[in-house]
Amino acid sequence: MQNRPRNRPLNRLTLLSQLFALVVLLLAVVVSPAQAHSAKGSAASNYHTVIDPLVPAPTGFAVRTIEQGNRLEVTWLLGEPVTVIGVYDEPYLRIGPS
Repeated sequence: MQNRPRNRPLNRLTLLSQLFALVVLLLAVVVSPAQAHSAKGSAASNYHTVIDPLVPAPTGFAVRTIEQGNRLEVTWLLGEPVTVIGVYDEPYLRIGPS
């Protein structure tokens, strides 16, 4: 009769616990605390968005914060659309009437 190793179940348990520890470690590294926050969730208590006025003040624009200050909404109130020119002199943004 052959002797079977008695530590085989212990090896499986050890392997499973090591695999579990590795998964937990990888999740801790990959998932950062910043990924837990979203624009639809509750706002941070120390987050404050300020829109400073332009001098001289342009006419025809309305600007407000949306999505808890994560985005700006710009409304052009006059008839002709405005095109914002990008860094490479390309049309970057077009703002027109709603």
